[in-house]
Amino acid sequence: MLRHNCLRAQLRAAGGSSLGSLCRVNRNDAKWYGYYVNHVIGGGTCRSITSECMKRHKLFMQHVRRFGDQSNYATAGRRPPPSEGDQRKDDPDVIRTNNSERKKQLEEEMKKLHDDITREKGNHKKVLLLIFTCVVGLYMYFESYDPEFFLYDVFLKILLKYVDGEMCHDLFLLMGKYNLLPYDTSKDSIYSCPEIKGLEFINPFGVAAGFDKNGVCIDAILKLGFSFIEVGTITPKPQKGNEKPRIFRDVETRSIINCCGFNNIGCDEVTLNLKRFREKQKTDKLLQRHLVGVSLGKNKDSPDILEDLSYCIARIGRYADYIAINVSSPNTPGLRDNQQSERLQGIILRVKEEVTKLDQGSDVMRDGPWVNTTKRRPLIFVKLAPDLQEDEKKKIADVLLKTQVDGMIICNTTTQKFNIKNFQDKKGGVSGEKLKDISTNFISQMYNYTNRKIPIIASGGIFTGKDALEKIEAGASVCQLYSCLVFNGMKAAVRIKRELDHLLYQRGYYKLEDAIGKAHRGGK
Repeated sequence: MLRHNCLRAQLRAAGGSSLGSLCRVNRNDAKWYGYYVNHVIGGGTCRSITSECMKRHKLFMQHVRRFGDQSNYATAGRRPPPSEGDQRKDDPDVIRTNNSERKKQLEEEMKKLHDDITREKGNHKKVLLLIFTCVVGLYMYFESYDPEFFLYDVFLKILLKYVDGEMCHDLFLLMGKYNLLPYDTSKDSIYSCPEIKGLEFINPFGVAAGFDKNGVCIDAILKLGFSFIEVGTITPKPQKGNEKPRIFRDVETRSIINCCGFNNIGCDEVTLNLKRFREKQKTDKLLQRHLVGVSLGKNKDSPDILEDLSYCIARIGRYADYIAINVSSPNTPGLRDNQQSERLQGIILRVKEEVTKLDQGSDVMRDGPWVNTTKRRPLIFVKLAPDLQEDEKKKIADVLLKTQVDGMIICNTTTQKFNIKNFQDKKGGVSGEKLKDISTNFISQMYNYTNRKIPIIASGGIFTGKDALEKIEAGASVCQLYSCLVFNGMKAAVRIKRELDHLLYQRGYYKLEDAIGKAHRGGK
């Protein structure tokens, strides 16, 4: 409507007292104008103006044929004698001059109008672009809180292909530290909540030790959908570990080899991080039932593992829901020797003694004895290597039964390379899909060797709900993930929980506990 009124005003200004007079004086101008409106400016509004122009011109010409060429419509019937001014207007030179001026004036007005319309269209495009950008931005912002957001898979593929393994790992921890990770708000199934000696898990999946060694983003990782996380491995003194690069991936086989060597910031600093998490846990409803375990080891240059473990337990034990004794890493010289039955028995007894002493700590009266989720003494687990001989496994099982340890983690990384081309010249322990069968067989053996009396936490080669159920039917109570989180990204926990729930229902299990050790019961 605005364009219609503007054009009418401009044409009246250019054509004198009426639009029809312009068309009468020079019909070529009218044709040029019609072409300009229809083909240069375009649009339905401009065509309607052209139609009105031609309609008025037709009416005017009918009037001229009836009454003659006169400017005053009131003097119908008789033509007045021409005046001197009228004679000058009929002069061809004057007519050409007036037509030229009017055409020039019309061109200028039309150009100005065209510029206004173009500017108006440009402003509309900018507004639409701004609205589109805002809508897409809001969609991306809210969807980014979903662990299964498709862009996470796109970024993961790029990182796995072009970025160093440890740099990817550090980037993930940095995002977690600044709360940039998504979180799972779905409800966990009440039928998939295992228990180990009073330690209640809201779902059977946790994060293995080595992923968040220093406890810098415990809350962010747990919110991805995990029920627990194992921090560490921690040593009394800070140590840098082995030289970089020390983490290598093989995407084709979904395997990882690492030779980190217990790199961590030291027990005292990790204790502060864990204490900050416990303070946050009190007010965050999404974290109040989650568990945190701590993996403890010895410094590379330490001669006595007992003193190192005692030091760590005295400082961090009150903040842990369970303590894992790591005597199975292949990246610390001489550490695996502590899996010998006599040494292992002495280590377990010393750890139990140190945990008992926590009741008498100097901070008990101020904060209470246990600043953890369970509000009681942490359980004691032992993490074992998959490369043990058969007789060594039996001896270890006897020690675990004798010392009444609370559980065992099966298993750590293996020194086998599995003919993976990228790993042949690398040192360290291999984890991932290649470890799956070794881990499952080890779980089954230890489940029998311990007479099904010691709970098992499965670790090694778990990527899908089917993999997890195989471990559980072999004798495991809960599962730890590491490589799955590396290769599947943010959606790892959400997807594997959904797959396991579906399989439990499909195979007729009423609850998760019914599936534990089912492979050893046959049809029962």
